[in-house]
Amino acid sequence: MKRTTSTVQWIIFLLANTIALPIVVASLFDLSSVETAALVQRSFFVGGIACFLHGLFGHRLPIVSGPAGSWVSIFVVIAALPVDSKTAFTIAMAAVVIAGVVLIFLGLTGWTRFLLPVFTPLVSGTFLLLLCIQLTGVMLGAVLAVEATRLAGILTFLLVLGLSQFGPTRLRPFALMIGIVVGWLVSRPSLPEASGVFAVPTALPFGMPQFDGSAFLVAIPFAILLIVNLIAALSAVEATIQKKGALNQGLTVEGIIHLIAATFSTLVPVPLPITSGFIAQTGSKERRPFLIASLVIALVGFFPSIIGIIATLPRSVASAALLATLPHMFLIAWQSAESSMTTSRRKHAFAICAVIGISILLQSTVLAEILPLTLRPFFSNGLLIGTMLVLGFEVIERFRSRREAQSERLAS
Repeated sequence: MKRTTSTVQWIIFLLANTIALPIVVASLFDLSSVETAALVQRSFFVGGIACFLHGLFGHRLPIVSGPAGSWVSIFVVIAALPVDSKTAFTIAMAAVVIAGVVLIFLGLTGWTRFLLPVFTPLVSGTFLLLLCIQLTGVMLGAVLAVEATRLAGILTFLLVLGLSQFGPTRLRPFALMIGIVVGWLVSRPSLPEASGVFAVPTALPFGMPQFDGSAFLVAIPFAILLIVNLIAALSAVEATIQKKGALNQGLTVEGIIHLIAATFSTLVPVPLPITSGFIAQTGSKERRPFLIASLVIALVGFFPSIIGIIATLPRSVASAALLATLPHMFLIAWQSAESSMTTSRRKHAFAICAVIGISILLQSTVLAEILPLTLRPFFSNGLLIGTMLVLGFEVIERFRSRREAQSERLAS
């Protein structure tokens, strides 16, 4: 009975973390209702497969892999390129493929051990802070965009925020799902279009990925940020269940999942650090219920009639639910960065990198107008620039510390 309850809890948590972001991404690329439903279908399939592969062969911990908010930061910039939406989507998928290949390479070679010393809390804190600020703008704009569902979006935001912070302990892990359902009903959703009972998710619905300079320029440094994300998720869950995960196997499987996501032209699922909070509140630490729930979510992707209902979720409600989760991310970001601000130099480095990143985020449209097409996705992305700057600072600090230690040895 306990195992069945745990499986149901995992299914609900997986649903809550899969349902909203694909609808937001569909709006970025101006997809039709039919295309949105197909994107949601593929997201469920790939998300379930990602959780199952990670739990069985990757990091081997019960960590939910959900659509990545960090990839949304890249999609936002690529969607603004002066090309049609389908072409922009294929460029985004090319970036996903490149990042996946980099992750597989690093996972198989074990070269991440050379990178781990510079992946400090200052780096992860800066990354999460800038991601939070960027997503806040995207989500708030989506909440207010459609007047007919604006009120439902605001209600969803308040309900998710209230339940997650002040609600009963047993309900807090499901605040996202409860808020989405209530907001959905308040918005008076239209009936879904007629669809078949069973259908296999379509591969390459927009064509082959289009590789160009901008895809390479964005994907390679972004793969480094994906390592930061995986380390953050592993650390959070390891501390909760008192069990170590496998980083290199996790990177290899995460790379394979990126290739699968590109094959099905969907938002990439990545391990979510917030899983640790769910485990702590529900006590669902076993891997078997998690694996069963993962397969259930993947199977949902084969039933268009179910997906058709899910796809009627208004963009404002989906965005509002995600917006309500960002204060928690902001708090984690600040605590992570603050724990590493041990010297005045480190405090100034954080401030400078954060200000530059935020400035680029606020003026990304202006930069997109003056930059060459190939350079836009990278240099108009404040998340990438700010995080790369703080990584550069940590590399310099590491060399400086080594030189000082060497000088002290010679002096003695």
